[in-house]
Amino acid sequence: MEGESVSLGGGQATIEWAERHAPHITVLDMDPQLSSETVRVEVADALSIRRPDGSVAYIYADFLVNAVYLTGITPADIISNPDVLMGDIIPLLVRNWYVGFVRPFNPQADLKEVRWLVRRVVLDEMLRVLSVGGEIYILDHYNIILWAEQVLRSYPGIVVSSVLVTAEDYARSGSLRKLADRPEKPPIGKLRINKYF
Repeated sequence: MEGESVSLGGGQATIEWAERHAPHITVLDMDPQLSSETVRVEVADALSIRRPDGSVAYIYADFLVNAVYLTGITPADIISNPDVLMGDIIPLLVRNWYVGFVRPFNPQADLKEVRWLVRRVVLDEMLRVLSVGGEIYILDHYNIILWAEQVLRSYPGIVVSSVLVTAEDYARSGSLRKLADRPEKPPIGKLRINKYF
């Protein structure tokens, strides 16, 4: 399908990967020091992941998947009852992300703002992308190693791609090797183990 590919955060590691393997990606990050000669980099926060024209078809991200997966909320739950996102659990789950990435660049921000963006923008956009046949890519090796199978079962439209996984990570992760090497591949989601190391 046609559409823009957007990375939400990821910093320099994502930029370096995109320069080598996916120069078409637009990297959204709040660090104004980041730049690239070959990849488009926008100084932007999570609000910018939603384009007015709905052009985003592929999202590269990690924290938004963490927040939804750890709550046990699935896309089906959200579609049937959007109020499941109104509780306080999601803001608590993104607190570390907020402290580490939002506050250094936006000292006036508060948790209420983060609560709103996670509920109303990022998750909505994730569901929109999945609903039109787009894909969500998980870049962070921590998520892949610990949650690959669970995330795939919950989100059949998500692609797990090992773009930031090192050879050491792969060697020590029995579950990752099991998923990558299994002879039968039941339709629990799309799995791409692209070993760029």
